Amino acid sequence: MRFGHCLQTQRRCPVHGKEASGRPGQISPFANILAPIEISRGCPWGCTYCQTPRLFGTCMRHRSIPIIAQFARRHKDIRFTSPNSLAYGSDGRKPRLEKVELLLKALAEQKKPIYFGTFPSEVRPDFVSREALALIAKYCANKSISLGGQSGSPAVLRSIGRGHSRCEIEEACELSLEHGLTPRWILSSACPWETAEDQQMTLDLVRWIEGKGGKVRAHRFMPLPGTPLAGTRPASLSEDAEAILGRMALKGRLTGTWSR
Repeated sequence: MRFGHCLQTQRRCPVHGKEASGRPGQISPFANILAPIEISRGCPWGCTYCQTPRLFGTCMRHRSIPIIAQFARRHKDIRFTSPNSLAYGSDGRKPRLEKVELLLKALAEQKKPIYFGTFPSEVRPDFVSREALALIAKYCANKSISLGGQSGSPAVLRSIGRGHSRCEIEEACELSLEHGLTPRWILSSACPWETAEDQQMTLDLVRWIEGKGGKVRAHRFMPLPGTPLAGTRPASLSEDAEAILGRMALKGRLTGTWSR
């Protein structure tokens, strides 16, 4: 999107195995190309900023374990993409951890590092539990976990349709730390209609996460075509927010792009 208009680029030429990896007929997913395995599509929550339910619907579908395992054999380590990794095998509203364990147990047979609930995937904070984290600790090589959340303001969380509270973000961070995982909270800065008070509540949460030993991945809000917030404009970040996020980035506690 540019200047409020959607632009369609020309179709690109396919990338062949030799060009992608330097070896004929073989693609090395984590040498030159990041190619996590897509395990789920769709999302029932319908957050107003997100294209996922508009592109893939609100009914979650999951790739079968044998097919995931087949593709995983081509990887030197196993990573995933999913709107919510801990929703694997479920309707996306309530976790089915027995399905998650079946997946991780099958992949563990390949004796490769497994990274579950890490970028480019994430997990919803209300899906984080001691039982879920115990599975990650048992089968995976994770040292961190990516937690969705977007804002520390209850009003903003309600307006964008997240379906969880700030308290659930805090609980997920604390549970992650108890299980030896660094929480990496995903922040969407400058959401439309975000007030100075909303930004201050988000900054308070950012400082709380930093103080606990967590990290933050920041994104500046971008109105995406097809979403209810298409055509809106990002709010302006306060000078205080810019300064605090900048200091965290210099200390290595925050990554991403949060400013204009």
